[in-house]
Amino acid sequence: MKNSIRFDLSDYLIHFFRDVDLGGDSGIVFPEHMGWNNVFEDEQLPAYFLLRAALRTGRLWSTWSYRGGRRTVFGPDPAVCFTEMPVAAFLEAGKTRRANGEAMSPLAFAFPKGALQRLGARAAIYGLSADVALPNGDDGQERLLPDWALPSHEQYRYVTHFIEDSKVVDWMHEREWRWPYRSRSKGHQDPGRTISEWSDIPGLDFYLKKIEGIGVIVETRRQANLVLHDILMLIDRKLASHSTFGFVLVSDNLPSPNSIQGRVQLKNELEKSMVNLNRFYSLSHSQYTYYVDSFAKLVARVEATTAYKTDRDYGGCWLWLHDNRADLTRALLQAGRVVVTKEGHYLASLHEFSDYRGLRQREMMTTQLAELVFRQFNVPCCFYSVSQSDNPEDAPSYAGQHDRDISFYNTAYREHA
Repeated sequence: MKNSIRFDLSDYLIHFFRDVDLGGDSGIVFPEHMGWNNVFEDEQLPAYFLLRAALRTGRLWSTWSYRGGRRTVFGPDPAVCFTEMPVAAFLEAGKTRRANGEAMSPLAFAFPKGALQRLGARAAIYGLSADVALPNGDDGQERLLPDWALPSHEQYRYVTHFIEDSKVVDWMHEREWRWPYRSRSKGHQDPGRTISEWSDIPGLDFYLKKIEGIGVIVETRRQANLVLHDILMLIDRKLASHSTFGFVLVSDNLPSPNSIQGRVQLKNELEKSMVNLNRFYSLSHSQYTYYVDSFAKLVARVEATTAYKTDRDYGGCWLWLHDNRADLTRALLQAGRVVVTKEGHYLASLHEFSDYRGLRQREMMTTQLAELVFRQFNVPCCFYSVSQSDNPEDAPSYAGQHDRDISFYNTAYREHA
């Protein structure tokens, strides 16, 4: 038996998320605009909101990991941090440390270790052989070690470590790995800096890097369903592929973290948590025909039973399907009748409606259609329109009555049960 087959080793590097108080000592630089479907209204950002925001953008931000206004990442390069803790140990630590008010949670991405190592991630260096006076880094300033103690391009890996009678600084239990952001072309996470767009924050673009087999670790089945919505949207928009994601692990479904301590037990749980997307892309011919034909008949019925009005206001109008996992949505997408916008709207074309009808009337007709679709297929939906344009990507856009709690939105102002 190989000596690497041990319960305390892992094939994954985990990037976990924590609840963030933007006004606190451990706050982060957060952009003013995270996309219209990521909605936050105060300074309290829950870990799950941040996980979904990263999932949707495909980027892990490189930071200096400020604590008390001081950088904890040394050297000239900010970094993305990971832990090599086995999944069982991570879940136990995440739940315990969150309960103690520490900066951790059991919500995370799990990346294959080999993939990140090929991209330049390396294990942290705990302490130095030389006796070096550490730069203070007051007021968030750069903390550079002398090159003779550690070359500058390796300093992102350094973690302070010393054990004395009077004081102990020991973070080796984190089993940290870091990926350095080498480019200086974009601004870094400096305190007091205002950033307008999420894309202005440098980081690791894991979709562009073509990483495969990424795991997502959540707590509840509801969270897993929302993650699945996001995964489908990313694949449908061709931002990710069918092989990008490996599993979605729901920790509340486990008897305890100890139940996956061994490699065999973990393997079994991950196999049960595999992301199986086949059913969303392999409707039978009879299912496909039923949904496509039935939908067309509903649209035609609304057209045939609605009298013409004289208004001639111009614009495009679609049926916005809120559930991208529904068989109806998948069939219409397969038929080319649904487009997915860059913001993640699933919009069904309504070509049975006469072009001679004005936009306002078509909005009312689409509202009637939404009621029929919900009644027949149990798929929530509403109208979505763009004035003076037939391009769904154009603004301004309008939508009918819908609940802010639909999967389309990632919100920070309510609890995700």
